[in-house]
Order: sequence, then C-alpha cells, then structure tokens
Amino acid sequence: MPFALQDPTRLAVDSLDIHRGAIDKTTVTSQCPIRVMPWVKRILLETGIEIQKIGNYNYRCVRRAKEGRVNSSESSTSADSFSSVEGGEDPEASSASDGNDSDSSDDTLQDAPTPGKVLFGKDEAEDPGDEIVFSVQLTKLTGLDCICLDIRRLKGNLRSYKFIYDTIVQRADLCNQVFPGTT
Repeated sequence: MPFALQDPTRLAVDSLDIHRGAIDKTTVTSQCPIRVMPWVKRILLETGIEIQKIGNYNYRCVRRAKEGRVNSSESSTSADSFSSVEGGEDPEASSASDGNDSDSSDDTLQDAPTPGKVLFGKDEAEDPGDEIVFSVQLTKLTGLDCICLDIRRLKGNLRSYKFIYDTIVQRADLCNQVFPGTT
C-alpha cells in the first residue's frame, strides 16, 4: 500500500524536504519514510560510516581514511561530533509500526546495530581510501507519492565517494525492499 493513504506516514512525508537535482531511479521508493530511515542507518553503521543526526530524516556522515593515509581534510572534521552507536536491533523490528519515528531515540544504545568495520574498495583505482564527508537525506518528489534517498558528497575524493554511494544504494536496494507492515 502506498504511503499516501496512511495518516501518520503522511505527516512524516510532509516533513521531508523537496528533492532538488538529478534523481537516481534506484534510490526512489514508495515505502514509508519511518521504515526506510532506520534501514539506511543500519547500512551506514554496518559499513563503518560515522553518522551525525541533523534531522529526523537527515544525517551528516563521515567515512574515515585508511590507516596511514593522510588527507588534507583530516584536520577539519572532528571525530567528537560523530557517533557510531552500538547495539543490535534488527531493522525489521523497529518501533516504526506505532507511527513514531524510531530514529528519535538515537541516544540510546539499544536502538542501533553494532558498527561494522570501515568499508574500503579492493582496488586503489576504485577507492583510494580517502576520508569523505557526505549527507544522507530522505526527500520527497513533488507530484509523486514517492520518496528519494538523496546522498550528496560534501568533501573528499570523488572516487571514494562513488564507491560509498554505490555500496549504500546497492545494499539499501530500495526498489526491491519490502518493509514490514507495508505489504
């Protein structure tokens, strides 16, 4: 069932920013944003991405550089402003079914999966392993009952960003993902 007919979900969609720019069709879904964002958060944490919550549906993310690699951007990003929360909840077992944003309890340790090992590409040409800073946000598409996972590079190597972008989009698989309670 599209989220257009569900009242608590409609409020969540109405709070999303309008998408601006190009659209990657693999990041578009008609699923409920209350269920999509915890799924995306889990993927970020499992790939070793540090996240900082900006809003209910907006994160600022950092993938740290490989050990021994020196970046010009290292000194400008403070590790203290980001968190990889520990815990172990399954994304399908979120409290989203009650209509509340399950992401609202970011400060508690029971909410999030255990942070994974930082993910790097196998080949230097594919991913040099530089630190990258990027944003991950759910946005709404005007005129459609769809939302879009908007991932934007803020700072860092373009090849490293492309590797992380492709990995997140592939693991999220929003085109084919069916979340509980939305069949």
